[in-house]
Amino acid sequence: MQKKRVAIVGSGVSGLGALWALKNTPHEIHLYEVADRLGGHTNTAKFELNGKSTNVDTGFIVLNSATYPNFLAFLKEVGVKPVPTEMTFGVSRDQGMFEWAGNSLSAVFAQRSNALRPSMW
Repeated sequence: MQKKRVAIVGSGVSGLGALWALKNTPHEIHLYEVADRLGGHTNTAKFELNGKSTNVDTGFIVLNSATYPNFLAFLKEVGVKPVPTEMTFGVSRDQGMFEWAGNSLSAVFAQRSNALRPSMW
């Protein structure tokens, strides 16, 4: 096989997967990433407010066999076992003046008065 120069643009899951797939080839592989970190849109950001901090995942929203069959095969190949989890989303703003979560009606109406407040909608 003739050695070729290969450029991979982006270090998101596709770029890193391509890099991994080509690792044992004779080709000269170059990975180009504009950001100062690897991972593409998958990231954990530290959020700080009033001296308190929490980590917020800003990437993956869902991982399942219907939408990510190749990625799941890649994870299996490299020995990473996915762990089932519940998907939730919540928001708290203005020191608790506005709260919202999407996993039940109780969560949506954490502040019961919002159910009848036109500005909520």
